[in-house]
Amino acid sequence: MEELQQLFEATLNPMDPSVADTAEAVYISSLSLLKMLKHGRSGVPMEVMGLMLGEFVDEYTVSVIDVFAMPQSGTGVSVEAIDHVYQTRMLDLLKQTGRSEMVVGWYHSHPGFGCWLSGVDIETQRSFQSLNKRAVAIVIDPIQSVKGKVVIDAFRLIDQRFYLNGQEPLQSTSNVGQLKKPSIQTLVNGLNKYYYSIIINYRKNELEQAMLLNLHKKNWTNVLTLPDFTEHTKINEESVNSMVTLAGSYNKSVQEESTMMPEQLKLRHIGKQDPKRHLEESVNVAIESIATLRSNLVLVSTPTPRPLLFNYATFVKFLSFTDIKDKVRGFLLNQNVTASCARKLLTLEVLVMLLGQSTLKKLNANTKCIPSIEFTTYPRDCLRDLTEISCRSDICSDFLDQVSQLCQTIRSMDVKLELKVSDGIKKLISVQKNLKFFRIVFLHRESLEELIPSLTKHSSTLIKLEIDTFQITKSLLFLADFLNLQELVLQYYCDYLEDFKTLQHVTFPKLKSLKFKRGVPKYEYLINFLELNGKRLETLDIDCYGHNSLNLAIANFCQNLRSLSTIFMKEEGITLKSILVNCQNLQSVHLRSNDRYLDVSEIFEIVVKHSSKTFTELKLDFGIISELSPKELDIFFSNCYEDYDIYFHGGSESDDYFMDEGDDVEDNDIVDGDGDGDDENVADGSGDDSEDEHLYVTFYRRTTRL
Repeated sequence: MEELQQLFEATLNPMDPSVADTAEAVYISSLSLLKMLKHGRSGVPMEVMGLMLGEFVDEYTVSVIDVFAMPQSGTGVSVEAIDHVYQTRMLDLLKQTGRSEMVVGWYHSHPGFGCWLSGVDIETQRSFQSLNKRAVAIVIDPIQSVKGKVVIDAFRLIDQRFYLNGQEPLQSTSNVGQLKKPSIQTLVNGLNKYYYSIIINYRKNELEQAMLLNLHKKNWTNVLTLPDFTEHTKINEESVNSMVTLAGSYNKSVQEESTMMPEQLKLRHIGKQDPKRHLEESVNVAIESIATLRSNLVLVSTPTPRPLLFNYATFVKFLSFTDIKDKVRGFLLNQNVTASCARKLLTLEVLVMLLGQSTLKKLNANTKCIPSIEFTTYPRDCLRDLTEISCRSDICSDFLDQVSQLCQTIRSMDVKLELKVSDGIKKLISVQKNLKFFRIVFLHRESLEELIPSLTKHSSTLIKLEIDTFQITKSLLFLADFLNLQELVLQYYCDYLEDFKTLQHVTFPKLKSLKFKRGVPKYEYLINFLELNGKRLETLDIDCYGHNSLNLAIANFCQNLRSLSTIFMKEEGITLKSILVNCQNLQSVHLRSNDRYLDVSEIFEIVVKHSSKTFTELKLDFGIISELSPKELDIFFSNCYEDYDIYFHGGSESDDYFMDEGDDVEDNDIVDGDGDGDDENVADGSGDDSEDEHLYVTFYRRTTRL
């Protein structure tokens, strides 16, 4: 009862028991009446109930502005069954949308058996009137109601103390009112004995009248009437002015969204005009009008003299949120536009246009600030062909939830884990049906632990897994569930992977590629792992750590290798020879060569003498470019065998250039990444990237190179 007392928020003083009857009327708005009818018909054949919001205008007027349904339904509804928590929550939400009216009563339905109060209804109404003497109970019959006539009535209880004292309950009245003959069923059920009826009126403003008139279809002869040109011109001007106003409101709405919380974003348009939706509708109507005129051979002048030959957006295969933001920023700067709201608005519209295409295959959402995009208005086939996605773990869950519903055929995912792992990223991973490739980049081990349950659901389909982190994870043992892995890449910023100890005795029956970047496990663990899995490996990359025992294990256990990247220290030429002799399928070898490692001339001699006929590529890393002596390299390369072509390139594969056997090697050719001799500052370390750039030399057998 305390909760109901709070709902009424009674600001009027309690009235005398003698209430003016025939002069009092309940004014119900059109919106309230429609909602009560719709709610009542949805619950047939059960009874439903709800609360009415409005105000007590004066002693003779009760205004009902809005209603909301309650979750109760049944053959009888009592106040004890009312969900007070639901009421309080609903009123709080209504206040956020501008509905601050108080509760003036309740309504319920009598489907098919008329308007009257049963014994349970009387007790419920008595509880309401104990809180406010003027509370009203409305009964509506959705079955007997037809178009033009709504079967509805309003009641209030009579204080039974007047019968005991022999007094008339009505002490005053007026001429305002109407004669309404009650039915026999209503009289039998206590009308004018336990409760009395109150007049109901329907007050409609201009907007409500226009809304109700739109419910009726126009006469077919109306389409034959030609509107007046002056009037039509005025309508067009008003439409354009309306679109300008809506565009300003939409711009303001976009600015406000950046400062709102997620809960506020969901409710920002409830009870208010959505400028974006109305603007889209106005533009669509204008476009349809122009299309209709063109179809009837009516010439319409447009800014574009000819239609576009094709839709550029349909040719987009890869979409990056960051790239779009950068390009929009650059475009607006060229136009001398610096307003952030204009940049956000244009970026949002470009993303909305591109995300609606069914041809999109790859999506990069590696940004925390994702614009608010509603996919409900998009075509059903949008994101249908999306196969790759790259995103952060802390972006808005609403965006990822929508992507999860639209696309469940992603094959490759690249996720950057932050401290916060949203439920949206977990759902996006879980719902995929054919996930093949997965890459994780993270800084905090706790974030990976939250993602492991979703990831292990794909242990039977995942064939490539890459883990990139600055810290050792709590456990790599979860990798043992991925028995179909064909490629495993571990990139750790540490000297040893102690956690690899849990995996050294695990067998991966389909593993073909194993790569370690920046750090490798202790060689004892890795040797045990290669003993179990080495015979199936075709690619092995451990060029960040060298140990003779490990290289001997490669020669013994990995005889089906096709590509090898490792390190040979000085005096380990015999080990290199063993690998080349035992691994007859070896096609490519990547080694390091400088003062600390195996000499380049010895490497080349061993490769030429002992490599198999399938061997095609030898790639040597000579270290930092600024430490090299171009003249020494020139002396060596001038003596190379005639059946090899030589490539020089820096730290990036895109800086390759080709040198045929017999060409002179100039000083600036060796230190210049592109071979044009114009980067002389690189040799003395004055270039931007000279400190970290390495020189790579790759040898190709001319007989096999394409």
